[in-house]
Amino acid sequence: MSFQGLARALPPSVQSAAPAQIGSGCTAVSPAISTPTPEQQRLVGALVTLAEGLDVQTLAEAAQTIGEHAMLAQLGCRFVQGAAIARPMGYEDTLEWIARHRAKLKATPSIRQRKL
Repeated sequence: MSFQGLARALPPSVQSAAPAQIGSGCTAVSPAISTPTPEQQRLVGALVTLAEGLDVQTLAEAAQTIGEHAMLAQLGCRFVQGAAIARPMGYEDTLEWIARHRAKLKATPSIRQRKL
């Protein structure tokens, strides 16, 4: 189910479908991410909030840039896929990409939680 379908669906029909994950097609969020207006950002944020309220994961598809990825994360979209992460690749290339990506994540400094 896409954000577009969710936006038109009534809550009872969404609940009866019981999706485990909702994907946002690029046509639903691209204007809100690439050239965001406050209204478009609120729409995406509201859809993510609705999904969270239904205990449904969100997946943003076709994030093209790191900026789009960051914006989606700030709006609460937990999972992102697209060229901002990696281009489509074959199985062997995927194994190499996973190793490089894990090394990059391991090298990323973490922010320590301050004890209160």
